[in-house]
Amino acid sequence: MRLPAIIKGDTAARLTRATDDLATTEQTIAGLQSERSARLLDAPGGEIEALDRRIADQHRVAAVYREQIGQLQIKLAEEQAEQREKEYQAAVDKITLAIAGLSNVAGEVEAAIRAVPVALERFRSARQAALRTWPENVERPFRDELGMERIERVLHACFRSFAPDWVREAREYWGIERKLENIRELISGFSKAESAGYDQMLARLRSQSAPQPEAEGEIAA
Repeated sequence: MRLPAIIKGDTAARLTRATDDLATTEQTIAGLQSERSARLLDAPGGEIEALDRRIADQHRVAAVYREQIGQLQIKLAEEQAEQREKEYQAAVDKITLAIAGLSNVAGEVEAAIRAVPVALERFRSARQAALRTWPENVERPFRDELGMERIERVLHACFRSFAPDWVREAREYWGIERKLENIRELISGFSKAESAGYDQMLARLRSQSAPQPEAEGEIAA
């Protein structure tokens, strides 16, 4: 009897070949067993013994294939696990490259947001400086003329859509693109609106006569 040789090639192909060879061997065994059963009553004893030897040989061949298949299955599982690990690490490396610049951009966002309170404080200080030099013989401005109300309304509207309850309140979902566009829309006209507000205040003051000594205007907050 000649036992199977080691199958060459990659593990998956070797496993397929061994599985096919085992199936062929098992078919051969089934055929020999059928032949033995058919000839058991009328064949000479020597022929039955020869069939028994052939059947035993084929069982040994099948045992070798089963052992090879078991070893190949283990090896294939190891190779597949190793390949999955390589592919996973490659995917993580790809993500690493994709997000490489995000930290720097996040720093830009942080710097931009930090600049907001600085600019607002300068704006408030300039407003207070203007109020400190306000002539006594001119009516003090109203809160909505020389106050922080306009910018507060704009800021509230700009970031309102980022609140957790916005979807329920607005009855619609806004993606980040729409939220940013909303900020651009709201902030784009603020400086013009602020200047227009000053012009309206000056026009109102110019249209008035000098206030009486006892008259007091509403002081801006």
